[in-house]
Amino acid sequence: SDEDLDAMLEQFGEDFEAQLARVDGCLEHGLKIRWDVEDVFAHVLTIAPDLAALRDRVFASGQPSQDALIDLGRAFDATRQALRDAATERIRDALASVSKELRVNPPKNDGDLADIALLVPTDGRAALDAAIRLLAETFDDTHIIDITGPWAPYSFVDLQLG
Repeated sequence: SDEDLDAMLEQFGEDFEAQLARVDGCLEHGLKIRWDVEDVFAHVLTIAPDLAALRDRVFASGQPSQDALIDLGRAFDATRQALRDAATERIRDALASVSKELRVNPPKNDGDLADIALLVPTDGRAALDAAIRLLAETFDDTHIIDITGPWAPYSFVDLQLG
């Protein structure tokens, strides 16, 4: 009702204004980087010699124990997470000057390396594209980079009503 809307604006109006001011003049773009490989585990082994050596030790005497397999899985997850963290830092460094804010989204698939939402000034697409081209040169051909958008900056509005 009109009364409910008025009450909500009275209670949260300043919060609405602050959120809108923060994203004013900006659009959201998405940047996803994923491995373009058939087997992510095998690929990570090729770039992480310590993990490959652990795998070789685990399987050296035939069928490993369940605990050894679990430990290997945990080591793989830790290595993959370290690679994801390093990629995210590279992205932050490369795109900080062309984006007002950057949000890191959790990976959705095993092969996802980074999923980033960028808050970019409306007139900043050319600078963003140039920065992404430079960033892409730092990744080898086992990676795919997807850029999406522009959209309304919905990932950058955090308003809790209640």
